[in-house]
Amino acid sequence: EGIEFNERGEADPERQLSRDVLRGRLEALGALPELARRAWLVKGTNVVGGEHVRDWIKNGRVTLAASTLRRVGPGRTREELKAIVEEDYSHISYAARAEKLDEFDAFLTRMEAGHLVATIGHGRLHLGEISSGASYEATTDSDAHLVRAVEWYRDTALEGLPGELAARLQVQRDVLDLS
Repeated sequence: EGIEFNERGEADPERQLSRDVLRGRLEALGALPELARRAWLVKGTNVVGGEHVRDWIKNGRVTLAASTLRRVGPGRTREELKAIVEEDYSHISYAARAEKLDEFDAFLTRMEAGHLVATIGHGRLHLGEISSGASYEATTDSDAHLVRAVEWYRDTALEGLPGELAARLQVQRDVLDLS
């Protein structure tokens, strides 16, 4: 297929696809069975040095840090978003930009009202349902967030969760498709 590998057996990072991107492309082609409802993990602790879970639950929302991202909204294609991320995050590594692109694309495009959302805070798994489209919110401290409204309705202790779910919740990404 023309992909070259280095001496460690790694493919060129420009040619790699993450699992989530591949899943999204296969879904768009209709090659995967339709899920009744998707579920997403959005990290709310240790995000840019902050803890957001209490604010999210109190204010019925979930956010994704986007301090360097220009004002964007839903409706952009992944390729359009990629060009924006490449420019706005040119100061970080290629791998970090690819991860940002995956997270922004998931939050802006793939998440939908009616999907489930989970986050972890204070030793508990909080569950809710996304109830709005994404929006961009600039704050007074020169920070910015992508925002979605959420109806939070349940929380449970982390102890006793099935092993596979507990392991997926430990992933070091800010947004993860749990479906």
